[in-house]
Amino acid sequence: MLKRTFVMLAMTLSLAGSVWPVAAQQAQPRSGGVLRVGIQSEPRSLDPLLVITDGATGHIVSSIFNTLVKYDAKMQIVPDLATSWKVENDGKAVDFFLRKGVKFHDGTDFDAAAVKFAFDRILDPANSSPYRTFFKPVEQVVVINPGTVRFVLANAWPGFFYQLVYVGGMGIPSPTAVKALGNAGFARKPVGTGPFQLSDWQSGDKIVLTKNPNYFRAKMPYLDRVEFKVIPDSTALTTSLRTGQLDLVRDIPTQLLPLLEKEQSLVPSVKNAYSFDWFALNAAKPPFNDVRVRQAINMAIDRDALGVAVYGKGTRGSSSQIASANSFAHPKKLPTFTYDPEKAKKLLADAGKSNLKFTLYSSTVKPQLAQEATVIQAQLAKIGVTVDHQVLEHQAWLARVLKERNFEASTVGGTGGPEPNSYVMFWTKDNPVNFVSLNNQELFDLVPKAQGVINEAERKKIYHRIQELGAQEAAWMALMEVPSNAVMSNKVKGYVHLPYNVSYFDDVWLAP
Repeated sequence: MLKRTFVMLAMTLSLAGSVWPVAAQQAQPRSGGVLRVGIQSEPRSLDPLLVITDGATGHIVSSIFNTLVKYDAKMQIVPDLATSWKVENDGKAVDFFLRKGVKFHDGTDFDAAAVKFAFDRILDPANSSPYRTFFKPVEQVVVINPGTVRFVLANAWPGFFYQLVYVGGMGIPSPTAVKALGNAGFARKPVGTGPFQLSDWQSGDKIVLTKNPNYFRAKMPYLDRVEFKVIPDSTALTTSLRTGQLDLVRDIPTQLLPLLEKEQSLVPSVKNAYSFDWFALNAAKPPFNDVRVRQAINMAIDRDALGVAVYGKGTRGSSSQIASANSFAHPKKLPTFTYDPEKAKKLLADAGKSNLKFTLYSSTVKPQLAQEATVIQAQLAKIGVTVDHQVLEHQAWLARVLKERNFEASTVGGTGGPEPNSYVMFWTKDNPVNFVSLNNQELFDLVPKAQGVINEAERKKIYHRIQELGAQEAAWMALMEVPSNAVMSNKVKGYVHLPYNVSYFDDVWLAP
């Protein structure tokens, strides 16, 4: 089992060969066919290194690109483009030994120089990668030889391997394609080493991936194509599943599962997730530049009722900033997560904001965000707060909220993972996704410090303190833990449902 300390990483992660899910091996796979996957939003980019990937994007890019390491069915780290690795210099250097004979979709060679190119691209401030801060401990990426690449770290970093698979993963792009197309062009015409390659992108309709005939796994993938159909409406999405127009849908709303469970031709899968839906309050903009107002609004939200209203029975309201599936979650329910409308009203009165009015945005990236905003609007009305809810098309939301920070409040979807730092990197001073404009020096100091702590008990203490400070600031707050739901046709074989924004279709095949 993968241990969480960096010392044990050095012992357990020097693996050789690939470890792959066994589901497809136990059956008799068939080659050919088209897997039709339903997604509720269209990606704005398929460049995994320069954009924060939402759920749909993560499932697509993880088929176009390979990463140095990946997750197995138990969410443990296993080889991908790296066949093995060695941790050296007390955890301050990691050498990856790369798979030989791998080609990018454009026919160029994958090698250590391509890995260096990928991570230099992340670390280059000119590219404004949202992952630049995430990889701040990386001081240098060095090509030892064509088959070996070294990451030189400022300190031992227990979460390093998990960060390589964050959301859609740190997919390695073709340097030739990036240089030829530029960042904007590559975002629409991505070139990786993955089992599938982009063949068609019809905006607002579908994204089509076709089989990579030169994939490094012999005779893989089984499928000829994977088609991602954009269907924003949840009801239309489930109807398409029930009528056989789709084969697989991830992130089905929980309340729709009972209907789908009745269909003998469908197979549902529900797993505890690492995902949250979040509530963002702009700490740099009135009225939320007053921490009392931020705390009051959070305490006026009944998170459990909100979760049930939006996702259905069994959905849990959040009690802290790290998902309960992660061992670093805070053991106690922190005060600003507790529903207390009377205390909320008192805080507003103390701040002189008893008749508060503000605008709450939601994005079309998934319909639940607008549903949450509507429920929050009704809950806040009970304490005399007036909320103007406005739904923004996702690209407009990205521009206004994430880039320009021109907002008061917004609902947000997001995920973390087994590594706790993926939840709290938003609380760093120079991170472009700190769009709530939080300014707390203790948080700014603790978050990078936590990355380099090897002792797990000590790491937990620091992450607990980080969550306490984040809850006090009440600007970037989890609303509810979002379960990971997948529903597929019983003809789909070999698909491993990971409670994360990645989908590996290498081993998937379709029964007759």
